[in-house]
Amino acid sequence: MELAAGRNDTWLLVPQRTPVPGWCVRPGTFRVTHPYDRTLDKSTGANAPSNRALKKRKVGAQALLEGNDVNKAEQGIVAWIKSEWLGLLDQEDVTLLFQSMAPDYFYGSCVYAQADEDVALDFVQLQPMLKMLTSGFHNTGASAEVGEDYEPFGMLQLSPSREQDKLLTLDLGDIYETLVTNNSSDAMVVSMASDGSPLYLIPPRSGFVISDFGQIHRLKDIAQKHSGFDMIVMDPPWQNASVDRMSHYGTMDLYDLFKIPIPHLLSKDGVVAVWITNRAKVQKVVVEKLFPAWGLTWVAHWFWLKVTTHGEPVLSLECGHRKPYEGILIGTRIPSNNTDMSTTTADLPNVDKECSSPHSVKKKLLVSVPSQHSRKPSIAQLLEKEFLASSEGNSNPDKEPRRLELFARNLEEGFVSWGNEPIRYQYCGRGHANGKLDIQDGLDIQDGLDVQDGFLVPAPRPIVD
Repeated sequence: MELAAGRNDTWLLVPQRTPVPGWCVRPGTFRVTHPYDRTLDKSTGANAPSNRALKKRKVGAQALLEGNDVNKAEQGIVAWIKSEWLGLLDQEDVTLLFQSMAPDYFYGSCVYAQADEDVALDFVQLQPMLKMLTSGFHNTGASAEVGEDYEPFGMLQLSPSREQDKLLTLDLGDIYETLVTNNSSDAMVVSMASDGSPLYLIPPRSGFVISDFGQIHRLKDIAQKHSGFDMIVMDPPWQNASVDRMSHYGTMDLYDLFKIPIPHLLSKDGVVAVWITNRAKVQKVVVEKLFPAWGLTWVAHWFWLKVTTHGEPVLSLECGHRKPYEGILIGTRIPSNNTDMSTTTADLPNVDKECSSPHSVKKKLLVSVPSQHSRKPSIAQLLEKEFLASSEGNSNPDKEPRRLELFARNLEEGFVSWGNEPIRYQYCGRGHANGKLDIQDGLDIQDGLDVQDGFLVPAPRPIVD
């Protein structure tokens, strides 16, 4: 995500059109033209709103931000979100940005069919088979306790074949429970040796590990080689009734998160950001139990407000069971001069008080049009700006912060991404080992490659006179 506009503690974010040179996010991915609980008027959904229409929608946004059915603990946050967002809408550059969204192909004027995942790999379902393939080489049992011996993840560094334009082909058994890295300055497209030869785009200077949660302790070896990660971002698969019903992805128990060895993964000046649900219990446990167990202190509470391409929240705050915003809890290491790592109840932040008072901890509001795949916006640049700009790990301008994403479903430049399906949204089509790629100025489609059905598609080539 990129910062498009800002006011006080509010940032308006827009997604990168070409997250990897030569490739763009599938057009229509951010086609959210109306609130979720309102019927879409297809005849006007793609038209650019006029100034008058935007003023009307600002009134509509204000109505959606009015919350009469929220509990007392949320009223302070609701009032703060309303004030910050409506203030941002008053800025001329923000008005112009929303006017430009509707006719823009990126947001939906040119809507592709949804990505065709017929040949994309379902890594979650494949895990039992992959564990069998690797059981002869690695211990695939329960998570080891801190201090126990364990087998480090394997290492596989991607490198272009002798013919630079050929696809790289990988076997599934070679990448499971293995740190796969692309250390070059160019993206690489790899073909998986399975039916349909699905293609996956690996960003430059990135890496990933596919494993189940029981093997997360093995990340400690990777962290040790990097002297710890300066930034750790995670979006845990929280238990959620609607998610369980729809079976979008597996969920895990809240208390399983205590098994994540954050003290062994985080650098001494590092920052941890945890996406949370709006359940009060989740926030309370993370702040009062999980962060102290990880040796962290709670320093900031950010909120992500999801809006349509017309500037309205995607849901009214009156909605009792669903909100148009999600939270991010941010923690940093307890200062090293605090030799007593035990935290008493009196030392802990009062979560109920923090919810009711928007000024008790450092808060920021992030605003963006959501993706249609429940994917969170990237906050790496914002975290670096707020917490790492003066840290020792970033004192050298030529040295980028070391970053780790847990429970990832897509890759990002500069990150090691771990999860049971970290390359799911890197799917960019289908092909075979003899296909040739040229992504210097776009993509040439040759020899049976079909790269139009992925979550990432070739960027349009510039028109040359």
